[in-house]
Formats: sequence, C-alpha cells, structure tokens
Amino acid sequence: MSTKLRRVVWIAGVVLAQLLLVAGAAAGALWLYLYPSFERAKGLVYGHRQGTPLTMDILRPPAGKRNGLGAAFLVSSG
Repeated sequence: MSTKLRRVVWIAGVVLAQLLLVAGAAAGALWLYLYPSFERAKGLVYGHRQGTPLTMDILRPPAGKRNGLGAAFLVSSG
C-alpha cells in the first residue's frame, strides 16, 4: 500500500470518527431535550362531581431545576 493511499485512508478514518462523535453528542442532546427528567404525581383528586373523583396529574422538574414558573394544560372530556 502506498504512503499516499495510506494517508487518504487514515484521514478518512479520522473524519468518520469525528462525524460519529458529533452525531452521538447531538443524539444525546436531543434525547435530553425531548425526554427531560421530571417528578410525577398521578391521579391527585381535587374534587368530586356526582360521586366521581376529579383527578389531575402534576408534572414538575426535579428539586434542583425548579425556577418558579409553571404551565397548565387543561383537557376536558365528557
């Protein structure tokens, strides 16, 4: 194998390794963005209507990441 071909193969390998590293970092960042960690309180009863409990789920970030802001998503069925 000539030195020129060996150099081209080595450079191609280095470029491929760098692309894989960047793709892995991007996939990890995307995973953390789309699936953040949170605490969930499921089925919290806030009232009763005709003997049926009215429930809600509360999702909140872990204790170290709370900033005092909130968002409410309301869904009505019936």
